[in-house]
Amino acid sequence: EMDGKLVLNVAVGTAAGVLAGAIAQRWLQGAPAILTRLDTSLAPSGPFHSAVRTGNLIFCSGCIALDPSTNTLVGGGDAMAEARQALANVKTVVEAAGSSMDRVVKATVFLQDMADSRRVDEVFAKAFQGSKPARSCVQVAGLPRGAKVEIEVVAVVDVW
Repeated sequence: EMDGKLVLNVAVGTAAGVLAGAIAQRWLQGAPAILTRLDTSLAPSGPFHSAVRTGNLIFCSGCIALDPSTNTLVGGGDAMAEARQALANVKTVVEAAGSSMDRVVKATVFLQDMADSRRVDEVFAKAFQGSKPARSCVQVAGLPRGAKVEIEVVAVVDVW
């Protein structure tokens, strides 16, 4: 037979645990409501931001091979050179948003010509050494400023 004091202690402990769990769950559910819009020196010329953070995710706008100091397309039409600069621009945005390339979880690569995919993959692999994100690669009819490559990513950042 249990004594009343033991039953009361178990009941109070259980209630406290349930309450703490409910508060933590509610607090974590609210985390995605954190919304931050970020513009970098690579601010896009359009009605959108360089990146938007919600909760612990950063959604980066597509980056092409613009030289941040001159705002001109670099690479001379070479997809590998464009991919290098586009990924450098992605890195700038991701780091400005408080994350890093090893925390990128999804990338989308847009190519003017799918025949460039193997060469762009070489550059992509170097940019994500040891931390390969999920990736999609598609051919498109056209990209801004006549670029051959555009890359957008989703990265993880700490909530607190």
